[in-house]
Amino acid sequence: MKSISRLLSYILLSLLLASCGLVKLNGFSNDLDKLSIEQREQIVYKTVLSDKEMIAHKDENTIFMVTGETLLQALPRNKATLVYLFAPYCQGSGCIPASTFRKLAMDKGFRPLVVLEYLTPEIVGTTQGLYGMNDRAYGSSFVGFYRKKFYNDLTGLSSNSKEFPFSRYILIPQGDSTAKGKPYKFPE
Repeated sequence: MKSISRLLSYILLSLLLASCGLVKLNGFSNDLDKLSIEQREQIVYKTVLSDKEMIAHKDENTIFMVTGETLLQALPRNKATLVYLFAPYCQGSGCIPASTFRKLAMDKGFRPLVVLEYLTPEIVGTTQGLYGMNDRAYGSSFVGFYRKKFYNDLTGLSSNSKEFPFSRYILIPQGDSTAKGKPYKFPE
């Protein structure tokens, strides 16, 4: 019991310091405030996206901020798409560099699509064809909140379920334009 209250104390202290601006926690919020003015100009919030825009976007340095629904509606379904929910500062075993993901996904015959969970100065403007989660459409800049909403849009799985199988990789099937994505174990 003592260790739980100590843990809660550390968490509350961290949140308090972060809210005062004394400590910056990477990946806690969308981190838009960490970007330069030039980098912010490369962020484009999209409520509607066409498949032609998606094809042209792969060669652009802008980041399209989209909801899961917007992404699903725009995806060409002539090939299966593997979506990677990329967290730039993630150190977990399921986290790999975006360039590695793209190569491995293409090697397996998938269309790779990288969606940033949050923005970082190191990523914005340096990598082509990126998407981001539209925090504005979800009404929160808190990553934990809008990531669940985005994931729910993309998969149809409720984050309120006890069997919520979160995965950084989501497979969008070829063919059926109304099909939702499914969690996917990658790389295998």
